[in-house]
Amino acid sequence: MKRIHALLAVQSFVAILVSVNRLGTWTLGFVLPNEFLRWVDLNNMLILPLISMVAFYLLKKTIEYDSPAREGRSHLTLNLLFLI
Repeated sequence: MKRIHALLAVQSFVAILVSVNRLGTWTLGFVLPNEFLRWVDLNNMLILPLISMVAFYLLKKTIEYDSPAREGRSHLTLNLLFLI
């Protein structure tokens, strides 16, 4: 249960980060000099969803495969690489 609680805490932390990212003024700068993309948008489109998706996937796998017979590091690694 500790792993499930930790993964749910990561999901909650990402939700808080999304709110702080939108409300903060420190992410209003531009990523590149051509002023095409702001840091707030980059965080909301790439970084935070990637963290959330990986945490959700690990939570799903923890619930699905909670038996010792189906545990494999190589299988988990390949699935995470596919998601990323």
